[in-house]
This record gives sequence, structure tokens and C-alpha cells, in this order.
Amino acid sequence: MLNKQKKDLAYYLFSGVVPSAFGFLLVPIYTRYLSPKDYGILAIFSVFVFTIRPLILMGAARKIEVEYFKLVKTKLANLIGFSVINSFVSAIALCVLFFFLGSWINEQLFQNELQNANWLILIPIVAFGFAVNSIGSIILRNNKNSIGFLGLNLGKSILEHLVSVLLITLFLFNWQGKVLGLVGSSLLSATLVFIYLVATKGIAFVSNKNKGIHYKSVLPLVVMDLTILGIESSDRIFISVMGENGTEDVGIYSIAYLIGGLVVYVINAGTNVFSPDVFRLLALKTVESKQIIVRRTFLFFILVIGVAVLISMTKSLAFDYFIGPEFYKGIEMVSIIAFSFVFQVMFLLGYNICMFKGKSKLPSRISVLAFILNIVLNYLLISQIGVKGAAISTLITNAFLGISTLFASQLLVKLPWLYFLDPNTKSKH
Repeated sequence: MLNKQKKDLAYYLFSGVVPSAFGFLLVPIYTRYLSPKDYGILAIFSVFVFTIRPLILMGAARKIEVEYFKLVKTKLANLIGFSVINSFVSAIALCVLFFFLGSWINEQLFQNELQNANWLILIPIVAFGFAVNSIGSIILRNNKNSIGFLGLNLGKSILEHLVSVLLITLFLFNWQGKVLGLVGSSLLSATLVFIYLVATKGIAFVSNKNKGIHYKSVLPLVVMDLTILGIESSDRIFISVMGENGTEDVGIYSIAYLIGGLVVYVINAGTNVFSPDVFRLLALKTVESKQIIVRRTFLFFILVIGVAVLISMTKSLAFDYFIGPEFYKGIEMVSIIAFSFVFQVMFLLGYNICMFKGKSKLPSRISVLAFILNIVLNYLLISQIGVKGAAISTLITNAFLGISTLFASQLLVKLPWLYFLDPNTKSKH
């Protein structure tokens, strides 16, 4: 069992770190062929993709994750089918919306840098591909198919960067080459997920009589997803609107975020392995199981802090050897961003406890408060100290979100955080 868990951790870590490393190693190419303004356009494009993905998913991924082991196979297949169809219809509706609002969005957020506003129609298409990929990843993870999980996500990343690099370097596309790479990889991964579901009879298209119940049950999850993505993305919108150099400042900030955000891949790998175990251990309701959760959380936290420290120590090397000189102003923000993600460990544990107890509204409400705090801080700090204010805002907001969610979860399930200080305590290791 332990060996299997270690192997799964290795696969999940590989599926997260390797694509990140692959993309990072290509940064010297991207930053020498793309200007900070190009990077800024891509960053705002990505903000839209990840912001509307929850609107397309409508909480489907989290719903499937929670219900996966509760529903019989036919009902689960029906839920997955309903989720995919709903995501497709939502994506089409958003394509129409971007068609009519494209010119206005181009003017307000891109400073008319897009040659053709119709490029924005591709945003819902990419978001739909990512949405289906999220559903597929959860299914593969819950099926303990770590190799399939690795293949899906690694293949998606390789295709994205391969297409992007070829279009940018050989065909002299600018930001458009990266966008087309995203479109191709997201649609291919969605297609592979669909084929897998059909082949394994994991999807069914039957009329869902409980749509209203579905939407009601996932509404807090949708709100939470939107607010968390808002926290992660609003800084780039504020920089674009309030920054001295608009999209250029967004590009510099995005590179700093890319390097500092390497911490996230370690967090995601750990989460893919330990989150299912948290639910299992909580269900046991024993002192020993709670002690195991505490012990693993501390180890996870120390690991993430170590990665953040390593990034802070090596950031100068990254900028000297991998990043173009036009982006060097972003170096001072890397450490702030890296340590802001440390608090995700607290949030994820608190969130899992709340979900286990059926209290999804609790983290949702906390995330709304965190989002409001983030908006206020971004406005105040960016206006006072510039782009660096966005990084500081992210750090403070993530600290509030993580600490508050974990504290609130302890009102539902009290964990023995200091049990190891008692010399009389014995636990299974």
C-alpha cells in the first residue's frame, strides 16, 4: 500500500513538475521572441480562460469528485454525461458573447493590441477543453490510474509547447502562436478524455431529471471556484488598467508569477495523492487517523516551504540564464509570490474537512471575503507602489484564505495539532 502511494506520488509529481519544467526551459525562447507586451496579452487571455472555466464546468468537476464513490456506475456515468453536455452548451453561449463584446474587451483590457478582436472567441473553446480535461483527470485519479493521469497531462503540455514554439520561431507568430498551441492541446486532451469515457462506459447521455438539485448543490462550489480564480487573476487585470505600462507590466509580472508559481506543482502533486486519503482517514473517526492527518500535513507544509525557499535562493540564476533582460524587473516579486502559495496547504486541508462534513458553503463564504480583500488590496497597493503591490496583495489574501479556512474547519473536526508534544502519546507511523 505504501509503495503504491509512493509510486502514485511520483507519477503525480512528474505530471506536474515535468510540464512546468518543460515550459520553464522554453522560457528563454519565449522571452526572446515575445515582448513583455506579448506576454501581457497572453496573461490577460489566460485570465479569461481560467475565470470562465468555472462557468463552463458549473461545479461539475468537484461534484464528480465528491459523488464518485457514492453513486452507482450508471448514475455516475449519467452525471458525467450531463456535465460534459452542459459544459459544451455553456462554451457555445460564451463564444457568442465574446463575439459581440470582443471589440469592447479589446479596447478596455488589451489597449487595442489585438489585431482582430475575434481572437477572443477562442477563449471559451480553450476553457471547454480544460474543463473536460479536469473531469478526466479526476476520474483517472479516483480510479488510481496514475499512469493515465500522467499521460493525459504530460501529453497535453508537450503538444501545447511544441505547437507554440514552432509557430513562434519558424512561422514568426507572436502571442497568436501560443494561443493556437493552447487551442490545439486543450481540444486534443478533451477528445482523448471523451474517447476514454466512451471506451470504459464511463459516460452516458440520459435525460437528467435532477438538474435543479445539481445546480443547487454545486452553487457554493461554483462561487468558491470563481472567487479563488478571481484572487489568482484580478492582479493582472488591475495591472493592465492601473499600471504605468499596461500590458507590458502584466507581462513582467506574469514571468515573476511563473517562476514563483512553481511551488503550485508540488502542492498539486501532493494534493492528488493525499486528498483522497484525508477523506478516508476522516471517515475512520479515530484518534490515530487524526494524528496521521496532522503528521502528513506538517510534512507537506515543510516540503512546500522548502520549495519556496529554494526558488527564492535560485531566482537570480533563473533570470540571468533563462529570462530575457526586458523582464528582469520582475525578480523582486518572485519570493513574495512563492511564499504566498505556502498557505494553500492550509486551505486545501480546511476545504477537504468542510466537504467531508457537507459544509461547502463555509469555504465558499470565506473565499468571497478573501476576494473582496484582494480587490481592495490590489487597488490600494498597485496605486501606491506599482506592480509589486499586486504580489503583496496576493500574499496577504492567500494567508487570510488559508488560515481562515483551516481555523473554520477545526470547528467541524478538531485535529490534535500538538499531539506529538505529549510524551505519553502513541500513534501508528
